Amino acid sequence: MGASGSPQAALETATWPELRRLVKEEPSAGIAFQTAPGIRTSFEFTTGGINTAIYLQWLRSTCLSNGVVFKRAALEHVTDAVRPPTSGIARLVINCTG
Repeated sequence: MGASGSPQAALETATWPELRRLVKEEPSAGIAFQTAPGIRTSFEFTTGGINTAIYLQWLRSTCLSNGVVFKRAALEHVTDAVRPPTSGIARLVINCTG
C-alpha cells in the first residue's frame, strides 16, 4: 500500500472501486479477491488476484466492442509507445509485455 497522500495511494484509491465492480459485475474478467481463511494474524487484508490470460482477453474484447482500434508495434523503448511514428499520438497505451 502506498503511503498516505502519496501518488501510489491515490492510484490505489482510484483503482479499488473498479476492481470491486469487475469482481461483482464482470466475472468473465478473471478478477477475484483472495483471502487466507484460517490464518490468524494481527494484520488482515484482502488482495486482488488477476488471471492475466483471462483478463487480457476480456479487456481486448471489451475494448473492441467499444470501438477501440489496436495497433501492434515493435518498439525500441517503452516511451516510443506514446507516439508511434506512423499513426499519430496514442490516447492509451497498455503495456502487456509480462
